[in-house]
Amino acid sequence: MCTSFVHGSEYAGRFYNIFSIIIDTGVTSIGENAFASCSSVKDVTFHNTVTRISAHAFDGCTSLEIVEIPNSVTEIGACAFSHTALKYACLPESVKRVGSCAFMSCGKLTDVTITAPDCVINESADTFSNTTGVFNGLISGAKGSTAQKYAEANSYGFKAFGEEMPAKYFEFDADTGTVLSYNGNASEVVIPSKINGTDVKALGDFCFNGCSGLRTVTLPKGLTSIGDSAFAYCTNLQGVDIPKGVTALGESVFFDCIRLSHVNIPEGVEEIDKNAFQYSAIKSITIPKSSTGIGYFAFYQCDRLSEIVILTPSSFIYNDCGTILNETLYRFAGTIYAPESSTAHSYADK
Repeated sequence: MCTSFVHGSEYAGRFYNIFSIIIDTGVTSIGENAFASCSSVKDVTFHNTVTRISAHAFDGCTSLEIVEIPNSVTEIGACAFSHTALKYACLPESVKRVGSCAFMSCGKLTDVTITAPDCVINESADTFSNTTGVFNGLISGAKGSTAQKYAEANSYGFKAFGEEMPAKYFEFDADTGTVLSYNGNASEVVIPSKINGTDVKALGDFCFNGCSGLRTVTLPKGLTSIGDSAFAYCTNLQGVDIPKGVTALGESVFFDCIRLSHVNIPEGVEEIDKNAFQYSAIKSITIPKSSTGIGYFAFYQCDRLSEIVILTPSSFIYNDCGTILNETLYRFAGTIYAPESSTAHSYADK
């Protein structure tokens, strides 16, 4: 789009075989009905010049599942995303006004995050709903915020930022203390230390896999292991602090977390398994002395990785240039810090 304004009804109902829309840099406003009833569109990408999404802009886009609203949008108009297939809606702090029925009849919508504590939200129960006047999901926001007042006025579920996620959102094996799956798409998740009175000890294989709405996660003290692909394909996850006591990180644990820029790995973790951080946005990382090895393609094509510190002199590193790689031409352009004459030193020399 090479204009500052997408006019009302300009593309309404015209996209039948288009699955993705990119609103280019410079566009500041999406007009009324601009893309209404474009039933094949599945995802929309905005650049951070857009400030207004007008009434009915995407109304009736029945296949629309993914919209990342940038921190430049100040207003979302009436029925802007009604009758879509959105699973989650994360409204950044810039959004100060949400019009009536903005997310009405979004049958798959399970999680809404409203970041601004003073966002003006139309009081209608259909501003956020799965069917007329009914929302079975969860609204997250600041304690005492307008989001909380809206949720309580309409008898909708609400969770304040920093509070533990309710137990009903987890499938949990009480015999092993393992979270088997998370059934939600909230942008912020605080995993409880106990579920129904039982300590949480492990995150099972694939338990958060593909939670594209997840941006931040707080792991409980007492956790000892994180399973294979536990957070794989969490494409909006930004950072994770792994608590002390965790000894095992599974294969592909953060695979394809393309916005994951920092992870703190504590002393006690025994191995960085294969494909653990492949395609992530990690910038720097320290491998603790307790780790005995780094598996195949553990840091493959981590394009932003500039430094890696490996504290164990004898740590096994899978002998392939793709194990630690930040460029497509099979090389690492950053710096590996390690003890003199260590296995990491030998790996870097190769």
